[in-house]
Amino acid sequence: MAVTGGIKFFDENLADGKTGTTATATSGNASAPFILDRNNYTFWRSVGSDDTTTEDIEIVFPAQIQFDRIFLVNHNFKEFSILRYTVGFVPIVGDVIGVNGVPPSGSPSNLREVAYSYNTAYYEIPIATTRLLITVQKTQIPDEEKFLGQVVLTNELGTLVGYPIVRDATKDKKQRKSILLNGRSFVTKSIEVFRCLVDFKNYPPGLDDDLDLVYQLFDRDNSFFVWLCGGRTGDPYFKYSLRGWRLQDLHLVQTVNIFKDKYRKNLYNSVVDVKLGLEEAG
Repeated sequence: MAVTGGIKFFDENLADGKTGTTATATSGNASAPFILDRNNYTFWRSVGSDDTTTEDIEIVFPAQIQFDRIFLVNHNFKEFSILRYTVGFVPIVGDVIGVNGVPPSGSPSNLREVAYSYNTAYYEIPIATTRLLITVQKTQIPDEEKFLGQVVLTNELGTLVGYPIVRDATKDKKQRKSILLNGRSFVTKSIEVFRCLVDFKNYPPGLDDDLDLVYQLFDRDNSFFVWLCGGRTGDPYFKYSLRGWRLQDLHLVQTVNIFKDKYRKNLYNSVVDVKLGLEEAG
């Protein structure tokens, strides 16, 4: 695949603490498992770190895994590397591409960054390993404590070639309002739940692969990730970073709609209408 700007879909996370994967860190070790807990509100955070201190995060899998996509979601890293394990930790070498289709700043053939500026990192490269090591030297604001929200190691299911309409991309906090005796409101909110409708309206012939992917997703029993931004951010791709289209908006979802598809005006060699309803899964 590639970073074309089309909506991307990914398989489940192989770096999941529920499957026996573990994480340890040089400092802040008690919070290291948070990067594997499926919770966007928990973080690993270093202790007593600065830009002269290298922090290591080691992820160990119960068996060798194979994946072709790496996400580091919600972090403040500026200079860092990701290494895989063979007989020891070695650089990940190959044709690596990242956000906006650009290779890492440290090397076009080595997964090392020296001037990273986004809060979420993404890389496309096939890897097979039993361990992964993230080494962090500097933060985007000098000498801050280093932090990382989630590590997602996955395989891409597909990228849409066409551009369907994304309707009703919402983050619902299930707010409840009570009226107090003084007439004011008391509002309580829960954790956000993401949902959207991907509408393939008037979808033209020649994009059969997109429709095949839609059917594949609808038939899946397991949840999957959707990434509406498709790996692009900033100018000239986005005028504004709307919630739902940001780099960190990688959502584990499942299909929730009754699948309805039709040929427009019953013309079998014409455009089609298909809707894919997605809602954040547990």
